[in-house]
Amino acid sequence: MATSKEVAITQKNQQKGKDVILYNVYRDHSIPVAKATILSIDRRKVVGGQELGSEYCEVAMNYVIKRDAIIPRGVGNMTTMGQVQGRCIAWPYKHLEVDKSMEKAGMRPQAG
Repeated sequence: MATSKEVAITQKNQQKGKDVILYNVYRDHSIPVAKATILSIDRRKVVGGQELGSEYCEVAMNYVIKRDAIIPRGVGNMTTMGQVQGRCIAWPYKHLEVDKSMEKAGMRPQAG
């Protein structure tokens, strides 16, 4: 039987490469602030000068929804979502969820 820690690690491994919705880390946590893709879940990987650790993953910022939202770990002198558009940043797991609309879109048969 798998331990809860092993299950959590397996779930994180399955998220790599997934499109996700990022939610506000400060203030109202239910507000989506961006769409991104999970690039790395390696806790030793350094992103923005810090190791990801067990609470963060590396994401590629695909689309910013709320430009003035503060990012949880600054990148150089950049501190807002608008400033990191198109970049890779660290984002906490507890403030993201898999974008179900993208999963469904990927399952549709292609015309032609």
